[in-house]
Amino acid sequence: MDAESIADRVLLVRNELGLSQKAMAEKLGISYRSWQGLEGGRNVPSGETLLQFKEVGINPGWVLTGLGPKLVNDFPRAEDTETAVINPSIYKAIKKVLLETNSAFGIRLSDEARDDEAARWYNQLVAMATGNTDEGKLRSLMPALQYDINEAVKSAAAEPGSGKRSAS
Repeated sequence: MDAESIADRVLLVRNELGLSQKAMAEKLGISYRSWQGLEGGRNVPSGETLLQFKEVGINPGWVLTGLGPKLVNDFPRAEDTETAVINPSIYKAIKKVLLETNSAFGIRLSDEARDDEAARWYNQLVAMATGNTDEGKLRSLMPALQYDINEAVKSAAAEPGSGKRSAS
């Protein structure tokens, strides 16, 4: 079953648990009609209902968006994950590119906005490097990142007031 909507996802959960609509509603502490509304796509789960999904082992974020693991137990444990370390010289180089590119197009970002953008572009660079944070690999991809930044800023400058400036 393709779980593209909230309705699809709640139906999938109920079917996987092997419960009737009435039993699922009781398990979550909601009315039978509310559950029917969820499955029928007429209702969106409340915060309390989402917390009840978590109590039965279902990731509330997945119920709402379809993103992330479906089961709460499928989240990686902190001790199983590697802490990401930002390379300061690469981060500073990205900030410099942002400052120069925005200045060239007459866009002035606050320090906070530039920091946020630098973090976003740093993550983009790491994604381009397929997770490899070796400085040499990151530096080799800087020209491609600089091109992407330039295109994003150019697009934002071409449409002032469109909100795209925050996308630069």
